[in-house]
Amino acid sequence: MNNNGTLLHNHITIMTQNNFLRHGVISFMRDIHASDIHTDVKKIVFIDVCSLKFISDLGVILNNAYINGCSVILVCSGGEMSMVLGRLPHINAAQSLSSWEMKIRTLLCPNLIPYYLKEFNELLFLKKLGVIRLLIIFMISKGISFNGIAQTLSLPDKTLYRYIGGLVSYFNMKNSSFLFFFLKTRFPPSYFDSWLPEEYTEKKTHTQQ
Repeated sequence: MNNNGTLLHNHITIMTQNNFLRHGVISFMRDIHASDIHTDVKKIVFIDVCSLKFISDLGVILNNAYINGCSVILVCSGGEMSMVLGRLPHINAAQSLSSWEMKIRTLLCPNLIPYYLKEFNELLFLKKLGVIRLLIIFMISKGISFNGIAQTLSLPDKTLYRYIGGLVSYFNMKNSSFLFFFLKTRFPPSYFDSWLPEEYTEKKTHTQQ
């Protein structure tokens, strides 16, 4: 187990860098009646999505959990990722532990991981956005400012605002600030390169911030 995980009673794994959340989950799982909540469940993996370096890591973890027959419970310990995963069944760490038991019962579903993977893949399916939107995403992920993007793409401010507003809706963000944070911190730097023709990535990589 790496330093993001804690193995508890040989069947529960907690993947988080948040020590408060780790101890809270351990305390919660020790206090409840295991036989009542783990019926037909051999392994449970708690994943704090806010502790993942990149959101793409979640796809790898979900695939591994599915292969190994684990049940997965997503936990959001921070507001940013909770906004991203709001449409997926998850536990918000801001909620009291007393409300977790009933929530966990609904999350221990054998068909939940395939559902997670389907929704997750749709979230990351960028090709249908088109080249202009992909270029905007690419430059946001590189840390290029709004003015830099507008200048590079020769777009009027109003047009760029419209594009960004559409991306806010697509990624289910609260506002453009969340969108910029999400794209800059939750994806590998080279992730968006593979979605663009080579001539675009070569040209835009050298854009001034």
